[in-house]
Amino acid sequence: MQSYDIRVDNTEDKVSLQQQENLTLSEGGRDDIQLQRLGKIPRNWGVLSVLGLACTILGTWEGGGSAGAVYGFIFVWIGTACYFVVLAELASMAPTSGGQYHWCAMLGPKEYRNLLSYITGWLSVVGWQAAFASGAFLFGTQVQGAVSLAYNSYHAKPYQGTLIMWAFLCVVFATNMVGGRFLPRLESGLLCFHIVGFFGIMVPLVIKAHNKSEDQVFEEFLNGGSFPNQGLSWFVGLSGAAFAFGGGDAAVHMAEECSNAAAAIPKAMMLTVVINGCLGFGMLLTMLFCSGNIQDALSSRSGYPFMEIFLQGTGSMGGTLAMVSVLLFAAGCSIFGMLAATSRQFWSFSRDKGVPGWVWWSKVNSRHLPVSSIVLTVIIAALLGLINLGSKLALEDILSMASVYCSYIDGAKEIFLVLAMQRACRRTFPEPGWPEVHFMCLGFLVSLSTALQ
Repeated sequence: MQSYDIRVDNTEDKVSLQQQENLTLSEGGRDDIQLQRLGKIPRNWGVLSVLGLACTILGTWEGGGSAGAVYGFIFVWIGTACYFVVLAELASMAPTSGGQYHWCAMLGPKEYRNLLSYITGWLSVVGWQAAFASGAFLFGTQVQGAVSLAYNSYHAKPYQGTLIMWAFLCVVFATNMVGGRFLPRLESGLLCFHIVGFFGIMVPLVIKAHNKSEDQVFEEFLNGGSFPNQGLSWFVGLSGAAFAFGGGDAAVHMAEECSNAAAAIPKAMMLTVVINGCLGFGMLLTMLFCSGNIQDALSSRSGYPFMEIFLQGTGSMGGTLAMVSVLLFAAGCSIFGMLAATSRQFWSFSRDKGVPGWVWWSKVNSRHLPVSSIVLTVIIAALLGLINLGSKLALEDILSMASVYCSYIDGAKEIFLVLAMQRACRRTFPEPGWPEVHFMCLGFLVSLSTALQ
C-alpha cells in the first residue's frame, strides 16, 4: 500500500509541490500532475460521459416503483445527497480510481491508516463486485419476467435466468474490451436515453391509469413483515430505496481516465444525485398513484410488481411490453458502466498490492485497459449466478446486502475520519464548505447501516 501524508508527500515518484506550482492551471497541466502522481491510463472521459455513467448506474427511476415509499425515498435522497457532498469534496482533493480506500490512507491516523485503508479497499471490492453481479442477475430475471407476463404457458426456470445472465455478461465483456475507447461516447448517449425513457414510461401511465387519491398515496402505510410497530417496518423498508441509490460513486472510480478529474468528478456526482433523485421521486409518485391492487402486483407471474402495475395502468399487453423494454434497455446498458467502474476499482486496489495475485490483476494491455481485472470481474459475477440454481432468494439476499451494506458502512467510516482529521489538523486540512453536512451524512449512514443489520 502506498504511503500518504496530508502535509508532505515524500515519495520520489510523485510530483513535488514546487513542480506543481510551476505548472499552469490548465486542464492539461492538472491532468499531467495527476497522471504522474496516480494514473497511467489516458483520460478519455469528460464531465458528460462520467455523468452519463453515474446516472445510468444509479438509475433510481428504473428501480421499479415504491421501494421505500414516499417518505423513505425522501429520507434516503437527502442522506445520499449529504454523502455525495462529502465524496465530491474528497474527490476534488484526490481524484483516484481507488477512491474510498485512498482517502482512508490520507485521513487515517498514521499507526492505523494502512489497516483502515486495507479494510476499506476490501469493503469496496465486495460491494462493487456484488453490485455488478446483482445488476446482471436482475437483468436476466427481468427478461424472464417479461416473457412470463406475455406468455402464460411459459414457466421460468432458475437455470434459464442464469443462462440469460451469462449471455448478457458476454455482451458486456465484449463491449468493454472491444469498444472500450467508445464507452465514454456511449455513456453520453445513454444519459439522454435515461431521461427520455423516464417520460416514455411516465406519460402513458399518467394518461391511461385510474389514479388513486392523495390520502391513499401519502397516508396509508403497510406492515407486510408483521413488525412490532409501523416505524420499524418503515425503517427496514429503507433498504429498497438505499439499493436504488447505490452505485452513484461510480464516477470516482473512473477518475484517472477523466479529463480535469478534480473538477469533473465532483460536478458529475452532484448532478447525478440531483437528476436521479428528481426522476426517481417522479417515477415513485407515478407508480403509487397509478397502481391498482397491490396484492395482485406482488403476486404477479412476472415476479416483478412494476410489470403488473404497467399492465394495470395501461390495460394493454403490447403497451406494457414496450414500456418494460424501455426499462430493460436502460437498466441493461447501465451494466456496461458498472463493469468499467468495478474493474477499475479492483485494478486500483491491485495496483496498491491489496489483493492476492496483484501482479497479474494490476496489468493493463497495449490499449490501456485493465484486461485481467475486467476478466476476473465477469468470472466472479458468472460464478455468483450459480447460486440461483439452488435458491434465487439466497442470491438476492447475498447480493443486495453485500452491495448496499458494504457501500454505506464504508462511507460512514470515511465521514468519521473526515470529521476527526478536521478537528486534529485544521491548519493543514482543507476546511469544508458545509460542516453540518458531514454530521448529517454520518448520522444517515450509521442509521441506515443499523437498519440493514
